[in-house]
Order: sequence, then C-alpha cells, then structure tokens
Amino acid sequence: MRQSRILHCAVLGCGTLWSAPHALAQTTTGCAAFAWSLDAERTMIAAKDQERLTTGAQVASLPQKAIELSLKPETQVELAAPPTRKPKVDATTTFAGLVTLTSRT
Repeated sequence: MRQSRILHCAVLGCGTLWSAPHALAQTTTGCAAFAWSLDAERTMIAAKDQERLTTGAQVASLPQKAIELSLKPETQVELAAPPTRKPKVDATTTFAGLVTLTSRT
C-alpha cells in the first residue's frame, strides 16, 4: 500500500513537472500581453508612407500615420528640460530628438 502511494505521488509529480514548461511557454509576452490591441500602431509603423520629420520640427496637428524622426547627438538637441541624470554611456553615442506640436489659441 505504501509503495502504491509513493508511485502515485511520483507519477503526479512527474506529470506536474512535465506540464509546467508547457504552461509557461503558452504565456503571452511582448505587445500581445497588453490589455488593448496595438494592431493599428503596428500597421502604421510597418507602412512605407511614414511622415519624415527632423529633430526640432513643429507640426500643427498629429499626423494620422507614423512619424520617422531623425535623431541628432544629444549635445546638439535643445531639449525642453535638461536630463535629470548623467547619461550611462558616452555622450557621443547618445541621441535625442523632439517634435513640437503647436496648439491653436
């Protein structure tokens, strides 16, 4: 009887260990894990007709497609607010960019 219980527990334990990686492999990762769909954004990013803007550009309204923004070395960009911490990497390899959305008053 005792050997039967041990065998039963061993079989259950092996079954649990075998199924755990399969359950973990089925978990959703990346953008698919968000509570909302990103299909529209993915489509805009993949489109070939993205609006190209240079750093410092001013636009009157948000475009209805993705923006391809050209970046400049961080030392050449006047940010709206200075960085709050020192960059972790060399300043020559750090890039920045910004676009200003002008509002109607």
